[in-house]
Amino acid sequence: MAVELDADAVRHAKVKMIFHKFDHNKDGGLDRSEMAGLVIAVNPKVKFKDEQIEAILDEVFKTYGEYITEGIGLSFEGLQQTYDDGAGDVDRDFEALNLVLDIPTPAPLPAIPAVPEPPAEAPSEPEPPAPMEEDKGGFHYLSTKHMVEALESLIAQQPRAQDNPNNVLSSPAFTRAVADLRTQSESLLPVAAVVEANMAMGRALMKVGRTEEAKPSFVRVVEIEQQNVRAYFLLGNAHYSMGQLAQAREAYSQSLEAGKADPEAHATILPQVHVNLGIAMEAEGLLMNACDHYREAGMLNPHHHHAMKLLGSALYGLGEYREAEEALQNALYLDPKYADAHCDLGSTLHALGDDVRAGQAFERALSLAPDHVDALYNYAGLLRDTGQFDAAVDTYSKVLELSPGHWQAQLNRAVSLLGGGKGEAAQRELETAYKLTNRVELYDAVKQLKRLYKENKKMSSALAKLPDRGGEGVEGGAVDGSFVVLDPARMKGSGPTVCNPTELAVALDVRAYQRHTRLSKVPVTALRAELSETNFETAPRERMVRKAAIELLLRQLLPEALPPETFQQAVRALNEKVISAVETGGGAAAAAVDLGLFLAIVALLCDGAVPERKLVAFEALQWRRGRPEGTRGKIMRRDAVGFVQLVREIYLPGQPPMPDEEKSGEEGVPDVGLEQFETLVDDYFPILYTLRKLEVYDRTRHLGMSCDVCRYAIVGLRYRETKSRFDVCATCYSERKAPAKHAGGGSSFIGGSSRNRVLTFAEYVTGTDKVREKFGLYGRTLAKTPTTRGGATAGGGGAAAAAPESGGGQAETVADEEA
Repeated sequence: MAVELDADAVRHAKVKMIFHKFDHNKDGGLDRSEMAGLVIAVNPKVKFKDEQIEAILDEVFKTYGEYITEGIGLSFEGLQQTYDDGAGDVDRDFEALNLVLDIPTPAPLPAIPAVPEPPAEAPSEPEPPAPMEEDKGGFHYLSTKHMVEALESLIAQQPRAQDNPNNVLSSPAFTRAVADLRTQSESLLPVAAVVEANMAMGRALMKVGRTEEAKPSFVRVVEIEQQNVRAYFLLGNAHYSMGQLAQAREAYSQSLEAGKADPEAHATILPQVHVNLGIAMEAEGLLMNACDHYREAGMLNPHHHHAMKLLGSALYGLGEYREAEEALQNALYLDPKYADAHCDLGSTLHALGDDVRAGQAFERALSLAPDHVDALYNYAGLLRDTGQFDAAVDTYSKVLELSPGHWQAQLNRAVSLLGGGKGEAAQRELETAYKLTNRVELYDAVKQLKRLYKENKKMSSALAKLPDRGGEGVEGGAVDGSFVVLDPARMKGSGPTVCNPTELAVALDVRAYQRHTRLSKVPVTALRAELSETNFETAPRERMVRKAAIELLLRQLLPEALPPETFQQAVRALNEKVISAVETGGGAAAAAVDLGLFLAIVALLCDGAVPERKLVAFEALQWRRGRPEGTRGKIMRRDAVGFVQLVREIYLPGQPPMPDEEKSGEEGVPDVGLEQFETLVDDYFPILYTLRKLEVYDRTRHLGMSCDVCRYAIVGLRYRETKSRFDVCATCYSERKAPAKHAGGGSSFIGGSSRNRVLTFAEYVTGTDKVREKFGLYGRTLAKTPTTRGGATAGGGGAAAAAPESGGGQAETVADEEA
């Protein structure tokens, strides 16, 4: 009968087989040449240079010196400790060496022959035993062994607390006992014994999850040895485990700084320090900074598949899909069975529009990990987007079985049901999603579905509106034949302050982007403060900074309470439109950003009066070039024109370039002042005042009134036709939609026999404006609202989307030791 081994026994057996394979001289140790052979054999796809091998061996023999025997090398226990510390993957190495685990079948014990007793002899004096050195348990100092044994005795009592509360230490008592042990270690000599004792106790405590008690041990080590790379690394792990992300980031950074003194000696741990620092930064929302550290880890350790996967995931989060695909493919080349990498590759390919390969990647991920929630969720999104609604519903159902509180899956399941024509079921799913989140747009969607279903209308318009208001409906109207699209000549405002539809369409698009990036939460005066910072003032002209520095700046500017996920979404939106437009250099890793131009562009969308926004943008352009004597208060005309043209390309895509005569300007006038700059902005980016109006009023709810075109509750600006008395929301007004029965689209046309009557619209900014109008106060109310300037030439509002899909992959945790 075969012997069944538990996981630890199998792991032990694999390490033993690896050890014996390379212990060529059978002396019970691996010398440097044997260790070099092991490193090269388990990494067949990596071509090491001689100096890299030497650096790796130096680090191993230095780190695990307690397991080294002079003239013999690293013991079996030492090799096993390297695997326990994460310096290698036992299963991967075992497979790379093509070894087969030989589990022996127990044979019957042989009979022990009787041994005859020796003849009696005269007793002799026993020889004194030879003096023996006490086993140090693998440590340099015997005191460390005693400390760890005492600590393990304390730890062993903890699980029995419920069985016998009177015979064990409470948690506070345990903390005090550990502190007493740490105090005892202070009396050890030499100082190196204090360091070893604290490192050993800290590791033992981290291993059982007592992070709070472990942290002081690592703190004490770095107080004694300020260049101890491993102690800072483990201290960072402790901070991260306790959710102290800023402190973890600081500890990891100190570990890297300490490692600069002798990078070759720390060649095995520095890649993992970079990885853990990247994970900590990603948890804070700093994806660009995380990417830098994942790249650095990959350069230091080319076969670090986890670093490549993390880099791909972070690049996906930034919207840099081509670079993300390359990184994820590299991760899968190193580890083809990496389910998380397959999942993220599927999401990336879907974002690139390669749905066939995306489906294959998701299927591969699920074949490796059938209960992979993110793979299931993202695969369901792919099925939904490709019109396979029934399959999408089934897959979302699997997600909800594994994660009942997954409200995004609940919402998207409702969208899929709606796409499959199952309106009542979709309504129930939306109600469930609303109970989980209390999101007001879901409440509006539920009300809309109930109204449409009650009136026995088609559900297609609701599908286009989920989960957020603001997209175009299906051609032909929210209800077939219920509206017509008016010619521009048939619409006019009741006064000079009423927005024209084309201008409003552009402003709605920009406002949606502004809300997505959270720039409306940033006071424009904060940008002026950044321009006066000493570190920027002393920088050279044409200030260029890395993208990671822009991300850190945004973290300071945006509200502190912004969750990391929301911050990541904001940075992604800025990266796709603004940062990418002002970056230079080769490749994502080496790209630099024109800081002054970036600040000038975002200033127009920050919170503040419109003139102040233009002033800060002007000052940013001044700062960008410096302020040479005699030109203070002016900027070069080519800078001003280039700025306005870039603003139009970013915020008004598809618009024609500025006329050549405007670019050249007046002959002999190379510079422009603030007044000319403001005129240039007003002429070619005229929506700022309309945008300001939307910022102030786009959350106003008009006493439950609904749009007569899309039937949604009106939120924000409301427009009423003065003669037919119908109301439309800002989105339908910007799309020039009007109810067919009032605008000449049907036989029941009201208001005249001509279908070409010009419709006049009044603008209401609050729910009480209608009442004020009756008392003659409406004109006075409008006079207090921001006025519009000029006209725009772009159109169209953005289409709404269902809840965003996650980036894929499981939640990341920092590694306990170097990988």
